[in-house]
Amino acid sequence: MKKLIIPLVHKYKISKAWMQPNGSKANSQTNSQKPLVSVITAVRNAEETIEKTLLSVGNQSYKNFEYIVVDGLSTDRTTDLLNKHNKLISKWVSEKDDGTVDAANKGICIAKGEIIFLLCADDWIKKDTLAAIIDGFNKNKNCSFVYGDMTMVAGNNSLLYVGDYDYKKNIKKGNPSFNYPSVAYRKDLYDKVGLFSQSFPWNNDYEFHVRVYANNLNGRYIPKFNVYRLPGGQGETNMMESFTDILTINYIYKLPLFKTLIRSFISLCTMYLKQTLSRGKKILFSINLGR
Repeated sequence: MKKLIIPLVHKYKISKAWMQPNGSKANSQTNSQKPLVSVITAVRNAEETIEKTLLSVGNQSYKNFEYIVVDGLSTDRTTDLLNKHNKLISKWVSEKDDGTVDAANKGICIAKGEIIFLLCADDWIKKDTLAAIIDGFNKNKNCSFVYGDMTMVAGNNSLLYVGDYDYKKNIKKGNPSFNYPSVAYRKDLYDKVGLFSQSFPWNNDYEFHVRVYANNLNGRYIPKFNVYRLPGGQGETNMMESFTDILTINYIYKLPLFKTLIRSFISLCTMYLKQTLSRGKKILFSINLGR
């Protein structure tokens, strides 16, 4: 069984590259009474999607934010695009890392904001998203995180996943349905419970939220917080390992196993069928074009 290792903020190793990072975005409201939001994107080889992500952050109506990009030595045009949009980014470096979890943890450790929002390199947000996050925290002073909806976009089709209003009840059942891309955290949460663990690379976000729950810290669903993303996340492409990781996490935190086994198996089969049907449509489409 995998051992859970929880990294701590004050012990996390940050390279010297962050002493003089790239990025020239000026924070125009450094002395503002409005909370500073740190938006963090971990990226490697995302030349087809990163530009849309960058532009969506740069277009925010809420201006008191810093944007941190952690690149894992991309070998495509990703760093060219980061240089192209350098004025939208506060800090970025390109260096070897141990994957997305390590990159996200680096960004969190060097962030100066009161609020942390992790935005994946193939996701994007509408212009009032950061404003909605701040409004959510202002209305829920005792919450350590806020979360919202997720819209999966495939071509001209989209599917809305509404946030889990009663996430605590579902955690007790061993199967919460968080929209993990649509979560923002108070930075001091990481001081209380630690950073994201690399012990479960396909389910680090699931383990983190169960850990937060185990520490009696609260979150709140807020409307108008929506992240748009493309299909094909880590959990979708590594389904069996994701499945076993969830069971291990539940065992560690003494959550139900049997119900989780059934629900996860059904979810696994559903994802597999969706991906198989999607691949089949692409093959048929290619055949028709060939004719």
